[in-house]
Amino acid sequence: MELAEVFGCREQTVALPDGARVTDLLVRLEARYGERFAGICYEPETRQISSQVQILVNGRNIAFLEGPDTRLSDGDDVFFLVPAMGG
Repeated sequence: MELAEVFGCREQTVALPDGARVTDLLVRLEARYGERFAGICYEPETRQISSQVQILVNGRNIAFLEGPDTRLSDGDDVFFLVPAMGG
């Protein structure tokens, strides 16, 4: 399942408090979309962001920023890249 299917759209706006981090966004999205979101974005046993998901903030992979602790600012674009599966 693709995240667009979980979200029901290809993009959306999420309001977060000042000083929010990527982790806060993930918590908000999981609260909204439940296990369907978590099953794609998290490793089931560790609750760590899945190695199959790349999260970009304004085009920069959070792996090269501060990881899940990357701070978000008003107007930031966050992209979830999940490779296509199948054959």
